[in-house]
Amino acid sequence: MRTLFARPTPPPTAASTSGAAQPLAHPDIAQDLVSRVADAVKTWRAPAHQRGAVEDAAPAAQDAQALRRIIERLGRWPGRSLVGDAGCEAAVVIALNSDHDLNFQITLLRSLHAAMRHGDATTAQWARLYDRCLVRSGRPQQYGTQYRLHDGQIEMCPVDDPEALETLRARAGLPPHQDRRAALERRHLLPDPPTVLLNGSRAA
Repeated sequence: MRTLFARPTPPPTAASTSGAAQPLAHPDIAQDLVSRVADAVKTWRAPAHQRGAVEDAAPAAQDAQALRRIIERLGRWPGRSLVGDAGCEAAVVIALNSDHDLNFQITLLRSLHAAMRHGDATTAQWARLYDRCLVRSGRPQQYGTQYRLHDGQIEMCPVDDPEALETLRARAGLPPHQDRRAALERRHLLPDPPTVLLNGSRAA
């Protein structure tokens, strides 16, 4: 694990990972992955304010095991040439939430890295999982993709080099971190209560 996090192979630029659309080699796997992530909005993908006080980790673990079986069947990451953009992204989302087993998550990271190097996954997808493994290992992240809910607010997990953050994000094809944070706030935080009118005036 030390070798993995010491100095990773630099990913190509975001532009070099884009490829033309191809017919799906495994539409059944693509459908399985996409369906699992769609169903997860009821459990591990639910907005934070809709989750119960005690989260059930079983659905995420079950989806992770399904991803393990898919990779064993294919012999590699379910990349874009095999399951399309949506299928590949669904696999990334499942990997990101495989927090019950860090060693397995690191194995997924290696598989995704190989796909990224061959243009079968995006640099941004790899960066998200790389950051996740760093944070889960107690290390500062590189690309600022991992956030947490703290005292009712969305905050970024510690970053290794804050001054280089926006440059690294741009090279990986990630949006500015403030845009991402705003999107997470819209999804996970309760909206402000409606303004109450008292005698025709806005309440203070």
